[in-house]
Amino acid sequence: RQARRHTMFSLLVFGGISLEGDAGPLSGRATQRHRLALLALLASAHPRGLLREKLVAYLWPERGPHHARNLLNQAVHAVRSAVGDGAIISAGDELRLEPAVLGCDLIAFERAMAEEHFGRAVACYRGLFLDGFFLPDAGEFERWLDVERRRLAERYRRALEELARAATVAGSGRAAVEWWRRLAADDPYNADVALQLMRALEAVGERAAAIETARVYAVLVSGDLDAEPDPAVLALAERMRTAPVPRVPPSSETTVVSPSGRIPTAPAPGPRRTWRSAVPAGFAMVAAALAITIGALAYNRLAMSATPIARRPAPRANDAPAPSRPLEPPAGRDTADDGGLPDDPTASEYLRRAYALRDFSRQGSREAERLLRAALRADSNNPVAWAELAKVYGWRSPYLGAPASVWDSALTFAQRARDLDPASAAGYTALSVAYGHQGRLALEERMAFEAVSRDSTDALAYRRLAESYRDRGRFLMALQYHLLSVRLRPTYRTYQTWVGHTYRDLRAYVRAEQWYRRVLALEPSRLEALEGMAGLYLRLGIADSARHYADLLVQHYPHETVALAAAATVSHFLRDVEGVRRLAGRAVELAPGAPARAPNTTLATTMLGFAELVTGDTARADALFAKSTAFLDARLASGADSPRWTYELASIDAARGHSAAALDELERAYALGFRWLWMLEADPMLGGIRGQPRFEALVARTRADVEAMRRRVDD
Repeated sequence: RQARRHTMFSLLVFGGISLEGDAGPLSGRATQRHRLALLALLASAHPRGLLREKLVAYLWPERGPHHARNLLNQAVHAVRSAVGDGAIISAGDELRLEPAVLGCDLIAFERAMAEEHFGRAVACYRGLFLDGFFLPDAGEFERWLDVERRRLAERYRRALEELARAATVAGSGRAAVEWWRRLAADDPYNADVALQLMRALEAVGERAAAIETARVYAVLVSGDLDAEPDPAVLALAERMRTAPVPRVPPSSETTVVSPSGRIPTAPAPGPRRTWRSAVPAGFAMVAAALAITIGALAYNRLAMSATPIARRPAPRANDAPAPSRPLEPPAGRDTADDGGLPDDPTASEYLRRAYALRDFSRQGSREAERLLRAALRADSNNPVAWAELAKVYGWRSPYLGAPASVWDSALTFAQRARDLDPASAAGYTALSVAYGHQGRLALEERMAFEAVSRDSTDALAYRRLAESYRDRGRFLMALQYHLLSVRLRPTYRTYQTWVGHTYRDLRAYVRAEQWYRRVLALEPSRLEALEGMAGLYLRLGIADSARHYADLLVQHYPHETVALAAAATVSHFLRDVEGVRRLAGRAVELAPGAPARAPNTTLATTMLGFAELVTGDTARADALFAKSTAFLDARLASGADSPRWTYELASIDAARGHSAAALDELERAYALGFRWLWMLEADPMLGGIRGQPRFEALVARTRADVEAMRRRVDD
């Protein structure tokens, strides 16, 4: 008790829920789910209290009155024992929270709003109220939580709007842009907010970004709400396209004065946060804090917290050679209809159509490429068009089975975008995409940091950071950045599925399933979510469900190599040799050129080789393994540092009986960051080395690493 008098405790309820002291998050009895819910209820009611009868109705509705009262008394005692007797005050039959003993971000938020300290209020709001938190069999609590979450989100948006309008009135254009941008990210369907952001962007000379804001708004409203975009937004965008560009004088702004006379010049980054209990609580808070920070400040804080790499000039040494003369738009046939485009379309109009058509299908890829080529013919110096073309080429190999040689084109196009506009994030994000698909993870990370240093709201750059960390086994960091990308692009289904994948890597299977089902409820045939569910049920050992989702993949995507390879993986781990031969064989057939020259078809080739080995056709197996090995060796020789490909080489050697080489490669993969414990435990290709001391020691180290990360998710 003496020690507690010198310790400050905090209840954090935005972005999740956790109880923290000076040394970080608390654990133990006080942080059990119902006790945290009790604290959240009392914090929401402050400065008033709540009657015990009402609290037990919220928390233990299925219990009898006597039992429920006893549970409430135990909860109060546990909290007082952990943080101090005065944390919860009893007044007759009423309980209330004492913030002088137990501070709370919600109470600080409400106080700041009441005092019109809007910048301070925004800094307190680090994510949705109790994000990801739930109580089983507590319907009244869930209804209260839904109402309270909406109320607080609306107050947060009001604070952002007050700050944005104050900055606009004060003539602080850049600050106004950032506040309106944050409000648009939180309320993407609001036409008034889109209009204000467009005007703010135009006022600082960023008319192209303003037009892009209108495009994003229109796509979201028409695609997600199936509604017509507000004509005022479209009209403003059209006026910006056609009117002369005004000259914007240099800005010397430094501060923004709020209506209350206070100075919230930029969103405050707040103190360095530690890991929270109840993810997505923890990472949602960290993600929100990252989203708060603007421009270079965001980049510097990210660099310090995530990696020792500091901001540096764009690296050139490992880039493909820059073109010696200006590039011409890539050649190709134009056969599709231009319906929907004006008679004399501009580059931006082609770009708008290309954005709408980008997807993970062959048809979508071809049509997007055609439109981007048309945009470059209209304006061969359009850096955004070059960057988008690089992205289309970048994922053709891993997702559509195109030869890996298309990566050279992706790099060239991305470098062109960067060289045309070094101040823009677009080229660096495209480079990050290209390097990531090639397995060059260090370069992927560096380019993504260059991108976010130029645009702190570039959701794709944050996603590439997440994938760089995930591929290197740093699942907690990956989760942080994936959640941030979802916060910035809340309607992007692909970004949501990658959150599910990362929870799956952490063996937080319930949370992974929640994210996948959230996507499938809105889009039942989403490829990445179906693959996620198939892999999830494989890990849980529920074979029938894994097969069900594999069948759905093949049913919906019978001509896509990524879907066929994912379905073949299910058969591979279930020891279904004929299923592997049918599905992996089809994936290899669909890939143009040499079948082992793309990542998914290389995996399919490897699994097909093992199936042939199991059935006794060693000559066929050796030929298939040789194709996979040639691709993997070439990628590693080109500078790839992805542990996945080293692992695949190890599995091939293990299947061939080369135990020493397989163990060497597995240890090398571990050193690079390989932490997919389930694959070590279940991959049938590793059967020949299981039980060997070196292998079991490696599995034990991997299990300890993953369990340590998993505990931080569960705490």
